[in-house]
Amino acid sequence: MKRTLIWTILLFINHLGLAQPTLVTVNNLCPVNIGFEMGNFQNWQLQAGHVLRSGDLELTLTTEVSDRHSIYGNSNQPDVDYYGGFPVNCPNGSGYSVRLGNARGGGQAESFEYTFTIPADKNDYSFIYNYAVVFENPPHNPWEQPRFTSRIYNVTDNEYINCGSFEFIASGNLPGFQRSQFGKEVFFKPWAPVTVDLSGLAGKTVRLEFYTNDCAFTQHFGYAYIDVNENCSSSPISGNILCGIPKSVTLTAPFGFAQYSWYNEDFTKFLGSENILTINPVPATETKYAVVVFPFDGIGCEDTLYSTVKASPEPFELNVLPDVFGCAEGVDLTAPSITAGSTPGLNFSYFTNLNQTEFVPIPKKVAESGTYYIKGVNKVGCSEIKAINVLIKQPPLFVINNPAGVCVPQQIDITTPEVTQGSEQGFVLSYWMNPEATIPLSNANSISFAGTYYISAVKPEECSIVEPVVVKIGAIPNISINHPTGCGKVDITRADMISGTTSDLTYNYWTDPAATIALSQPNIITSSATYYISAASTSGCTIIKPAIVTVNPIPTFTVTDPLPVNYPVQTIDLIPSVNNNIGLNYTYWLDSLTRKPLNNPRAVTKRDRYFIRGTNEFGCSSIQPVNVVIIPPPEPLIYVPNAFTPNNDGLNDLFKIKIIGETTVNHLKIYSRWGQLVYDDSNLNKNWNGKLKGIDLPSGIYVWIIGGTDTYFKKPFTQKGMVTLIR
Repeated sequence: MKRTLIWTILLFINHLGLAQPTLVTVNNLCPVNIGFEMGNFQNWQLQAGHVLRSGDLELTLTTEVSDRHSIYGNSNQPDVDYYGGFPVNCPNGSGYSVRLGNARGGGQAESFEYTFTIPADKNDYSFIYNYAVVFENPPHNPWEQPRFTSRIYNVTDNEYINCGSFEFIASGNLPGFQRSQFGKEVFFKPWAPVTVDLSGLAGKTVRLEFYTNDCAFTQHFGYAYIDVNENCSSSPISGNILCGIPKSVTLTAPFGFAQYSWYNEDFTKFLGSENILTINPVPATETKYAVVVFPFDGIGCEDTLYSTVKASPEPFELNVLPDVFGCAEGVDLTAPSITAGSTPGLNFSYFTNLNQTEFVPIPKKVAESGTYYIKGVNKVGCSEIKAINVLIKQPPLFVINNPAGVCVPQQIDITTPEVTQGSEQGFVLSYWMNPEATIPLSNANSISFAGTYYISAVKPEECSIVEPVVVKIGAIPNISINHPTGCGKVDITRADMISGTTSDLTYNYWTDPAATIALSQPNIITSSATYYISAASTSGCTIIKPAIVTVNPIPTFTVTDPLPVNYPVQTIDLIPSVNNNIGLNYTYWLDSLTRKPLNNPRAVTKRDRYFIRGTNEFGCSSIQPVNVVIIPPPEPLIYVPNAFTPNNDGLNDLFKIKIIGETTVNHLKIYSRWGQLVYDDSNLNKNWNGKLKGIDLPSGIYVWIIGGTDTYFKKPFTQKGMVTLIR
């Protein structure tokens, strides 16, 4: 069938004039270390550089650059890509995968290349590589975007093989790409295989090229993961080599195409439309089949692939357990026991479907129940795929009740039924020092030291489970009670009630020494008695000690306000206001907190509320208010001098006004004889110095006017007069 070119997105870039790479001669079918299985880049040519604003790449030869040419070894719990969540190791069963580029941006560009010669006797030749891609997708022109490029270069004929090349340019609608949950415009394509068909190129030299680059504006990243399978075959269709006496033949075409059409050799009979074709009964050797593969739009070419059934004397047997169960840690499909009895030296791969289009992400740790598929291939290409049913069982119900703490020298027995009460029945229990259950606990029934120990519970054909049990064994707490005394009430929960104690204690309060009757309000004790405080450590070890509480009485006394008097009475005596309760000591204060003493309670001159504190022999006090009322004159009495002499001799230098009465002054204004305002202030404590704006005023007669409110009688007042300024 004629090949039709439908390539639409490849941007042809001039081949870079770099130094001649290492040429690998293929003795066996696969070139040495083409799949990085040596754990390094041997036979690969590495390059690093930058992407230009034009979209071209500026690269130079280099050794391995950290974080730009990265190799990952496979493991039981491989790392996953941050943005895509897929494993960084290809799930095709190989030992190593690589990452080209990184997620830092910066306008970086990287590549690596592998050059080899196809054996002269292999005119039908192919291999498979796997890739995964992560892009940021900024709103740039296509040539300015991050991208991943894969190309096959025919060195002998100096031309690119279009159908073996493709390019992904960052975009929101790339086929097979998904939007990452991290990053607003980050897209990824998880691991996918690609078959490179090099049929008709026997004896020729070809180069496999991979490129990644960030955006041309240096802000957005692009990188890719790559792994080449080291099980190259003479045909891109596997399953055509027959070993032993098979019951059927299953041909598998390369995965990654949109459609498949299988035919017999002369295309007279249509046989199937999936990527696999099962033939039963087994056809005769040298029977030839054809499959037409149709790529997704813009990625590759329509092609016709052929496969001829061959027989091989090589032994081949694939044995796969039909069923396997696992627990929370999952099932390792790569374990030798899964394929025990198979022919030695098989190369295994693992799939979630029979069509082999989806790899098992982490075959070393399958954590979900379901049917999986294991494919075995020997060195000549004989292959078979078999199903295995994985059942992930839920862990049994196993409950640990931590035992109550005890005090030294008591011991704890964690083998008692109470410790595992509430668990399922039928467990076989064992006791351990560590969570891995590798160090036995010999004295599980008589533990003398606090700590975390472990109990393993096992049932036949069930998941085992290991749970921690916390053992608390502590010393008796050391506490000292400061027997409290108070006036009216005592709070025995205060921190200063207990001293010299062991740290991290829990306290409770009781009315009896056996600690059976709780003290309901330990913070408000109003009766003298012996109470009890229990202190429990984190181990549960408890001590009880008495607290002798003394509650002294608060004194009581009465206060009688003195009768109001009229001005000009000069003072009032507060001493007779108290009923003179015998045994109390009285003091007199300006404020209710008794911080400002009243200096002379026998001669109070100001109407106000004062306070009297009575203190008994125990030092307990109570405070009572007393009100003093001195009725001022009906009109404020204003005393104003007739003259003053502001000559700075220290005598009569200021004009001072004194008011007798309870008043609020709104203003004091002073005018010259010509009516000029020379002073205006409501604060009588400032006093006038005979100046206006800092300049001495001349001698003469000045008029003053004072106005305000009588606060006792609640009425306004105004008075005026004259004063003589003498220089």
